[in-house]
Amino acid sequence: MDLRTISYLTANYAHLQGLRLVPLGLLFLASAAWRAGWLPWPPDGPGHVAGRWFAVAFLACLLAGLGLGRYYRTRFGTVRPLPSRFHAPALIIVFLAFVLLVSIQDTQDTAAWRFPLPLVFLGAMLSVLGLAAAGLRNHYIAIAVAFMAWPSLGIVGVSLPVQQVLLDLLIGLGLIVGGVGDHLILRHLLQPPKEPYARTI
Repeated sequence: MDLRTISYLTANYAHLQGLRLVPLGLLFLASAAWRAGWLPWPPDGPGHVAGRWFAVAFLACLLAGLGLGRYYRTRFGTVRPLPSRFHAPALIIVFLAFVLLVSIQDTQDTAAWRFPLPLVFLGAMLSVLGLAAAGLRNHYIAIAVAFMAWPSLGIVGVSLPVQQVLLDLLIGLGLIVGGVGDHLILRHLLQPPKEPYARTI
């Protein structure tokens, strides 16, 4: 492992704990199945019942992700991140830019947006993530391409309900692929030392 990889691993140890994303990915896959009519529950009616259940399930998935953090502490230990002058501010800027693009699109005629800027922006940021550290997390490039290609579904005539199902499917699979990919990288880079001798009975 070279010094550049060690520095990236140390600075991003918490972000590489990818299994914490899997519960959220499963939630979005369930949402896609619900939109497609494969899951009859929760019922969608007055008061946005389905939306409330999704919010509760979302919080449950976040708590499950926090619980999975214990697995990483037990399996790999704790790593103190290297000091960085721009890491946290960069994440904040990316998040605020995404929220701004979403709000701009929401205040205008969404039918006129052939290429939703929030998804294109998200795809670009995932591409940057996939190219970081000499492509250590290059599985994000495939996810980025999928996000940037999704807006073309409207151009080829895919209906809006089907687009919504496919978007939930894309988010779910993206979270799972990204999370499992990060987990495999972390497991590969932080393999426990081999025993000096084989145990015999």
